[in-house]
Amino acid sequence: MNIKQQVVKAKQEGMSYNEIQRHYGIPRSTAFDWVKAQNSESPIKENFDISSSLFETSVEGHVNENLQREKPSRFKKTEDEVFSFLEQLTPIKVTVPQPTTYLKEANDYAIVIGDMHFPKHCPKTLDIFFEVVAELKPKTIVLNGDTLDLFAVSRYPKDIRHQYSLLDERIAYQSFLTELINLAPDDSTIYEVNANHSGNDVNGRWWRYLSDRIGELGCLPEIREKLSYEEVFLGHFKEDVKLVDYVNLTDDFVIMHGDVVRKNGGYSARGMLDKFNISLMHNHTHRFGATAQRIPGIGKRPDTQVYAWENACACDLKPVYASAPNWQTGFSIVGLDEHNGSQLYSVEQVRVDNGMSHISTLGKTVVAS
Repeated sequence: MNIKQQVVKAKQEGMSYNEIQRHYGIPRSTAFDWVKAQNSESPIKENFDISSSLFETSVEGHVNENLQREKPSRFKKTEDEVFSFLEQLTPIKVTVPQPTTYLKEANDYAIVIGDMHFPKHCPKTLDIFFEVVAELKPKTIVLNGDTLDLFAVSRYPKDIRHQYSLLDERIAYQSFLTELINLAPDDSTIYEVNANHSGNDVNGRWWRYLSDRIGELGCLPEIREKLSYEEVFLGHFKEDVKLVDYVNLTDDFVIMHGDVVRKNGGYSARGMLDKFNISLMHNHTHRFGATAQRIPGIGKRPDTQVYAWENACACDLKPVYASAPNWQTGFSIVGLDEHNGSQLYSVEQVRVDNGMSHISTLGKTVVAS
């Protein structure tokens, strides 16, 4: 029995893709293709070899939004330093996955993950996230902001022992997207939500940095297009990932990055619920939490219940700039359905603890590789 047959047999016997990766030493995406091709009796693509190890890094550091700082001095760089910076923005050679020959139909689920802060992501959390994508085949995947850290262009003081470049961040993020797109169903939709670190938001780090550096040049359409977040950081994947301000999973349930931070888990969700008065899920706080409120019906207004969830993070829980922050790693699975004209949904918050998660939606425990 060759390795391909062994992998297919192991999956049929209940072994997870993470366990297959550890036991047989092959990438999850390759195992996924072998198993799906066997089920559909279609030819598969065997040469795609991207693993989560591509975006592991030993560099430490993260962004402290609360550090006190002085206003930066005027931009002063030598010609060599300017060219060195521009070299980091050149296109990256990341293998773009080719479509498989079989159809992977999406299910009525959405998976929401955020605050990866590449390259200071949590590899174990992403391992479990990839396993859920492969098993659940969600119709919608939401990368809910702060995908990249953009530490290199921040205004905050930096420790020279814990720095990383824009190129490091781009390679880590595009390696993640390579594996995600290969695992996701062909008809799924992937969104990235604008946030305070990543994206094109007016409060985001990228355009604040460019506005400070290039000034009036930013008024030229060709400059804005060439230096846009999509062009620089999404690169080859800008047609595969939709950059948005928020995502409407249903008419009354919104996914956004968020901008309220309060002391304990659930408190920020309460603040976001008070602010927008609609059911929502947000990231930004790096915590899990939830809250709810009933709005009594009166007159012609029907009785309503609204909910808000905080969606933890997928980054390193031991940043060098803070001691034991109150953060949790994980993501959320949202089940979607329509019944008698109503848009129904359920939320499972997937807690990643020491590289393990019990996932009720899948009915099993998933262990990171």
